[in-house]
Amino acid sequence: MSATFKDFDKLLPEVRVAKLAGKEIDVSKLPSRTSIEMAAFRDSILKSKVTSEEAALKSIEIVANACAKTNPELDITTDWLLDNTHHEQLIAFMDFVLEPINKPDKSDKKDKKK
Repeated sequence: MSATFKDFDKLLPEVRVAKLAGKEIDVSKLPSRTSIEMAAFRDSILKSKVTSEEAALKSIEIVANACAKTNPELDITTDWLLDNTHHEQLIAFMDFVLEPINKPDKSDKKDKKK
């Protein structure tokens, strides 16, 4: 019987770095937990279980947690994001961070071109 070995450490996403308020934040490797949190969050929005304010704060919290896990040395928190960005920056940054989750077909197209 032969053994099968598959190295999943080689499955690396493209490098994605954002510069925000003077910090370079690597958002390449979003934790799987972030995807699950976003799915649960979307479900609660669809069921109208959250207010607009709660939805906005939860979105920021999810992004802050993802950044903090992949960049612990930068001390990215919800409060840091709220205190160090203006509205347009924050929305654009959140879109960038969550792009692999919200638009997964974009990365699939890149892989097919290779």
